[in-house]
Amino acid sequence: MQQLLLLISLFLVILIGFLAGKYKILDENASKYFNKFVFYIAVPASTLISISGISHQEFQDLKKFILVTLIIQLILFFSLILLFKVLGVRYQKKFVLVYSMVAGNNLYFGLPILLSLFGQEYYRLGMIYALTVITIPEAILYFIIQRAGDVNGKATLKSELIRLITIPLVMATIVGLALFTTKIALPATIYRSLDILGKSISALALISMGLTLAHNFKYNFTDIKLNLLTSFVKLMVVPAFILLLVKYLFPISHAGIITSIIQGAMPSAVFTIVLADLYQLDKKLAAGNVLVSSILALASVSFWVWVVGKI
Repeated sequence: MQQLLLLISLFLVILIGFLAGKYKILDENASKYFNKFVFYIAVPASTLISISGISHQEFQDLKKFILVTLIIQLILFFSLILLFKVLGVRYQKKFVLVYSMVAGNNLYFGLPILLSLFGQEYYRLGMIYALTVITIPEAILYFIIQRAGDVNGKATLKSELIRLITIPLVMATIVGLALFTTKIALPATIYRSLDILGKSISALALISMGLTLAHNFKYNFTDIKLNLLTSFVKLMVVPAFILLLVKYLFPISHAGIITSIIQGAMPSAVFTIVLADLYQLDKKLAAGNVLVSSILALASVSFWVWVVGKI
């Protein structure tokens, strides 16, 4: 019951952000600035101190967690791409469906949930999960989309690697690992400053999510059946698939299992809309998937929080 109340409180923060955007208390620029602050400053700051402060045993566990997460994401991405190819789904819808079903709102929604409901260890694993998903699988998907579609500026493996290295979360992880390897401790003043920035993630990310929903979505019911099907796969089928794999086929630590399931159960990533706009995909379908899955997430995430409590 306590976890459910905490979860409801997180959704209320999203609602506050939504109302602030809907009634023009915070305009569309506020959402962009919040997103940039979280992505470029708050999350990297928290990642750096989390990675640099891990123990040797935690580092060994992390390597297995990263490998399993990577394998699962690749299985999901390529199996869905193959499925929709066999079904003859056109390019503009196919990649929106794949991304909506696999890529969740891990940074802006998953991290606040893990920190508030489960604690710092799960939060650290959640960041590693997000990092793994943002880098290899999504980079491969971007590459496939550009190769498959009629878009300007075809991607190369070199360009994708450069893009990956310059992602703030990746850069912070590299610095954190360097500090861990060399056993160099951050000065106390810098550590406290980074910690303060990192603690701003939950509130700012949730408010930003509400603002984004308020400013970007004018929903119509053209694709409601497909939106509901996509949301069911994202919120229920994917986390169930992850549970089976991490519990029985690729067993990992208890904390890793819980983190993987909760992150896998997040609603479709808001970045799906950006991806659709960038590569001339079905933006209306993307927006509908994000909106519907976000609305249904309170019930589905509550269910998965209950499930992991029984593991």
